[in-house]
Order: sequence, then C-alpha cells, then structure tokens
Amino acid sequence: MSPSKLVLLSLAACTSQAPTSQVSTPMTSINYNCEEAPGETTTYAGGGWSNDFVPLQWNVANASFIADPSGTVDAVMGFSSGPASDFSDLGPIIRFAPNGVVDARNGDHYEAVEDAPYGSNHYLISMQIDWDYHTYSARIRPWYFTGTEYTIADHYAFRSEQSALSHADTLARFVDSPTGNVGICHYYGQGPCTISYADSGGWPTTPIASQQGAFHFEVDATPIPPTWDNTALVDAVVGLSNGVPSDFTDLAAIVRFSPDGVIDVRDGDQYRADEALPYTPGQTYQLAFDVDLATHRYSVTVTPWGNPPHQLATDYAFRTEQQGATSLDRLAQFVDGTPGGVKTCNLFASY
Repeated sequence: MSPSKLVLLSLAACTSQAPTSQVSTPMTSINYNCEEAPGETTTYAGGGWSNDFVPLQWNVANASFIADPSGTVDAVMGFSSGPASDFSDLGPIIRFAPNGVVDARNGDHYEAVEDAPYGSNHYLISMQIDWDYHTYSARIRPWYFTGTEYTIADHYAFRSEQSALSHADTLARFVDSPTGNVGICHYYGQGPCTISYADSGGWPTTPIASQQGAFHFEVDATPIPPTWDNTALVDAVVGLSNGVPSDFTDLAAIVRFSPDGVIDVRDGDQYRADEALPYTPGQTYQLAFDVDLATHRYSVTVTPWGNPPHQLATDYAFRTEQQGATSLDRLAQFVDGTPGGVKTCNLFASY
C-alpha cells in the first residue's frame, strides 16, 4: 500500500450567478448555507462544465460534499484528472437523473443500489473511492433535515473510459437538462483513513480547520476487533481537541466505544448517554457533533451505517478540564489497553 497521505479541504461552491463555466481554487472557509458561502459557483444548464480543483485523490480516499439541485434536473458530479470537458473524462460519477432519483455510473451505465428520490433541497453525498481498484461506493441523505439515508453505489466500477484512472484532482459538474442548476458546497476530501491500535502508542490526530463559536462536525468511526476474535469489544475514544493531545484530559468533546459494549459520551467528569446504544465490532458509525464553544457544551448523534440515527447526548458539558476551550482544531483517537483498534474516515465540518 502506498504511504499514508491525508488531505482536508473545504470548498464552498453554491450561489445564484449568471451561467458560467468555471475553474476555481479551493476555499478554506465554510458556512452552513451554500448560498452564503464566499467564492461560490453554481453550474447552470447551458453553462458548460464547472471544474473545481481539489487535493489529490489517490489510494483509498473519502470525499463528502453538499449538492443543491434546483429541482428535477439531469446533472452529474464526478472526479477527473485535470479539468473535465466531457462525460467520458469522469471516473466516479453521481447523477441527479431526470426521472427524479439519484444514481451512479457503474462501468457503462447508470444504476443505484436504492432508489433515492430528490427535489429542491440540500443533500449530503458521501463517497469512498478506491483508486487502486477503480471502484467506489456512495450514499446520500438530506442535509440537516430529517430524512432517509440511501446507498447509491456499492463498489461500482469507474466509468468505462476511465477504468484505469488512478488519481484525481478535480471535482467536475455538468447540467445536461434544458433548464435548472446544481451547486456544490462544503466539500471535504480525505485520503486514507486513520487507524490506531492499543499497542501503537501516541495519539493519532487529524487536523481540521480551526473552529470557534458553534459548528457541526461529522466523522465515520469503526471499532476494530482483534484478528483472533471478531466479536471482541474495545475501549476507544474519538474526540475534538485544541492542538495535538497527549492525554484524555486534552479532549473537549468525546465519544467512546466502551468496553461494556455501548457507545457513550463525555459529560463533564463522566461518560453517559441519553440512550443505551450497543455497538458491533467492525461496523461503521457516523458520529455527528454539534458544538458550541461559547457555552462549552455539545450534542452527539450516532448513526449506524444504513440505520436510523440515535441522539446519544443533548447539551452535554465539555470534559471538565476543557471547559475553558475557545477553539478546536484536531480530531483525536486513542485505544486504551484493550485488543483491537479504531478507524476514522470521512471528516466533515460546517458552521
């Protein structure tokens, strides 16, 4: 496997502008509403291809972004090596299809694992791309609204003309319907996931844009059992810190895969949860933090992959030692003595 390489980017790209084909540079700030993000671009029918440069995607990469269709359109979003000028330049492709559902390219055709209806709304699209094997998976759900998450692609092949594509540096878009538009905002691309084990030592961390005030943060986390027992529980934490931590006391907002087999959350000087949610070793869980640095409090929603979300914490206090924190700029993880490990992927933040 290639050496680990991790890249995080935020790219704001949604607004109401005159039709245009654009190549833009990555943005470093993000806002909750696409329409309010600086340096925005929207792709319009008849406006040609929009190409946004993103950090180099290679090996196994994760990417997530919010897509904002104007309604029922025929629009594609995909990754390419260099600016795209044709559909055949794209490898992994997500499509807002003219029949009102979202699908994905699988070799020489479009299909979907599940029919995901769409309309005029904001949708969070999460992708995992294997550039070595030229396959990808994708899921979609309404952003910040109650709604179902759908699996769109599961190890689909890149578009046939790009079956050997080994990397990408561009997120491209095109609207092929007579009218309508689609925007992209809040892009985060991540390279290989971060994995830590009980005997690996240190505190693996992933930098994020420094956050102040109130913000929303998501990460996919997987408790990893030891190879000799795939049912073994772990004792692992995933949390937010200011700077690189060296101890549990350096974390402010914390989710724990506990050795008791449930997921719980730090509230001041203790771990607890509003709901008892057992976890399965090897299964992926999306951890969503809603953090308010002004009050030093946070809430946590945990979503097992492909299942409904669970509200585990509502307005919990930062860990006692961090109740004076004014900013957070790292995701940290640690496995505390038990066999096995924890993996984090697909980071996403907005304010």
